[in-house]
Amino acid sequence: MSTLIETIFPTLTNLVQCLAPWWRISPIWSSDTVDARQRSLLRILATAHKERLDPAVLVDHLANEHRWSYKWRLKRLARRLREGTLLVDALEQTPDALSDPIVLAVRFATQCGTLDATYSRLIGEHDETDNRLQYAMRHSLAYVIVIGLIACLITLFQMTFIIPTIVKMERDFSDASEQISSASVLKSLISVSHFIADYFPMLLMLMVLIFLIFKVGNIRRLFRRGLAGRWFSAVAKRRSAQLLELLADSLEAGRPLSGSFSTLARYHFDTRIRHKLLIARNEIEQGAKPWDSLAEVQLISPAESKAIAHSSTKTDRVWTLRRVANWQSKKLSRSRENRSTLFQPIAVMALASFVLWIGYAYFQFLYNLVQNLAKP
Repeated sequence: MSTLIETIFPTLTNLVQCLAPWWRISPIWSSDTVDARQRSLLRILATAHKERLDPAVLVDHLANEHRWSYKWRLKRLARRLREGTLLVDALEQTPDALSDPIVLAVRFATQCGTLDATYSRLIGEHDETDNRLQYAMRHSLAYVIVIGLIACLITLFQMTFIIPTIVKMERDFSDASEQISSASVLKSLISVSHFIADYFPMLLMLMVLIFLIFKVGNIRRLFRRGLAGRWFSAVAKRRSAQLLELLADSLEAGRPLSGSFSTLARYHFDTRIRHKLLIARNEIEQGAKPWDSLAEVQLISPAESKAIAHSSTKTDRVWTLRRVANWQSKKLSRSRENRSTLFQPIAVMALASFVLWIGYAYFQFLYNLVQNLAKP
C-alpha cells in the first residue's frame, strides 16, 4: 500500500518526508533551561563513551529533539564529529554546546586519561542551582520586559501629550506659574522628559549594547571569559573551586601537578586564571611548593593552602581538595540564590516608584492649579 501511495502521490510523499523532522515530542517553545539542555548533551556523550557508540549519531538525534539555536548548534557539533574531528576539539569549535567549565573538564580529562571518572563526577555531582536560577531568571526577565514595555508606553504618552499640555497651561495661567514653578517634583519630571528626548539616540545605543552583551555569542563569550572573573569576585571564587576539582582528578589519577598546571594554563577559558596558572607553574619548576604557589597568585586562600599541604597521603589530599571545592561551591550557590530572590521585588519596587513619582507630580500640579484658581 505504501509503495502504491509513493507511486501515485510522489509529491505528497516528499512533502511528508520534509515535514517529518518538525514533528517532535518537544514543544516549539521549550521550557528547558540552558543548563538542562547542556546536561542532556553531557549524558549523551558519557553514554557514547561508555558504550563505545558513535557520538555523531546520538548528537544528531538529540538535535532533532530541540528547537531553534541550540538545535543548529548540536547539528554543527554532529557534523564536525562525522568529519572526524576529535570530540573535545569539536566541542571547543562549537561554543555554548556545553558550558566552558564542562568543556575544560573534558579537555583536561582527555589529556590526563581520566575521562570515565570525569564523566561520572560531572553527572553525579551536578548542582541544580544553575538550573533553578536560570528558570527563575527567565520568568523574572519576562516580567521585567512586559512591565518595562508598559513603563515605556506611559513615558511616551506623558512626553508627547501630557507634558506639553502642562507646559502650555503654565503659560496660559500666568498666576499659576509661580505655584507650578515651585512644584519641584513636576520640574524634575519635565527635566527628565527633556533629557530623554535630547539623548534618546544615545540611550537607544546603550540598550542595544546591553542586548548584544547578553545575546550575541562572541560578545557574550568575551565578557564571560575575559571580564566576568575580573569584575565579579563570586565568579572568580567559583572558577577557583572548579579548578580544585580538576586538580583533585589529576592527583587521584597519579598525574604530576606541574603537568596539570601546564595543561590548565594552556586550555583554561578564563584569561586571568590562565595567566596565574602560568606564574604558579614557573614557580613550581623553580622549586616552590604547588599549594603555596596557588595561594600566592590568589587562586586559593592561605588557609586552604595550609590545609591541603598538611594532608599526609594522596588520598587525604584528594579528599581535602574535593572538600574545599565542594564547600566553596555550596557557599556560592546559596549566595547566588539569595541574591536572585531580590531581582523581581526590586523590579516591582522600581516600577512602583516610577508610577508614584509621575502620579505625585501630576497631583501636585493639579493641586496648585486648583488652589490658584480658587483665589478670589
